[in-house]
Amino acid sequence: MATFGQTGNNAGSTTSSADSALMNKAADAESTPASNGTLDSVVARVWVSGTGSTVGKGIIYSEAGDLIATGDETAINSNVEVAVTFPFSGAQRIALTAGTKYNYGIIYNDPGADDLTWSRQATASASWKYSDNYEDGPAATIGTGTVSGPIDIYVNYTEDSVATLKNNSAFGNILA
Repeated sequence: MATFGQTGNNAGSTTSSADSALMNKAADAESTPASNGTLDSVVARVWVSGTGSTVGKGIIYSEAGDLIATGDETAINSNVEVAVTFPFSGAQRIALTAGTKYNYGIIYNDPGADDLTWSRQATASASWKYSDNYEDGPAATIGTGTVSGPIDIYVNYTEDSVATLKNNSAFGNILA
């Protein structure tokens, strides 16, 4: 499995309680897959304060800001920092193209009296957090919102297989 994005566990964090989307911008140097492949999941370092829980979904937008994939609903029920995997299934497991920039992140439901907290870097202007009603799904285009350091979110994908040529002296080159 291959990855791209912010795989580290950085010291910064931010909290919010309203329905929102968290995105790392396509301008981020780590927003590009190194190889062609199929989307598997978005992984985010998130947790709920207090004793509550909530749900979220992974989301992928094109560099231009158009929604191209929405993941399966996933529980966020840890009250300490943890990497939560937001899987994609069926037609939402889209093809990712090497060298293409993507905006990637999660949309989450309001955790009620508690807050959702996410781990991030301190670098300015590399991510978005904006209001997005969870119940009606992610917006068709990325919203505008506040910016902060890149969020500790990354994308897992399965690399495409590549056929290799083997030289067979009796038959010439064959695909292996």
